[in-house]
Amino acid sequence: GGLLRLRGGAKSKNHTAHNQSRKAHKNGIKRVKTHRFETTKDRDPKYGRNSIHARKGSMKIHKKNLMERRAKLHNAAASKANAE
Repeated sequence: GGLLRLRGGAKSKNHTAHNQSRKAHKNGIKRVKTHRFETTKDRDPKYGRNSIHARKGSMKIHKKNLMERRAKLHNAAASKANAE
């Protein structure tokens, strides 16, 4: 009787790109989602605490500039009304 003999040997095909493009486009190749704000979870906590104080300081300056601008406009309008 003849026994079925399987022959071993070196593997010849190491790589193929067959069907990979079709699989990729099946659900569409998506763009990477961009987020409006980056997470602060992994950031140094000292930086976060400092940014709070920095924001508070910049708001004080912003309010001061706003008040100066309003006063300037008010004074200009008042002097214009007095001139008439």
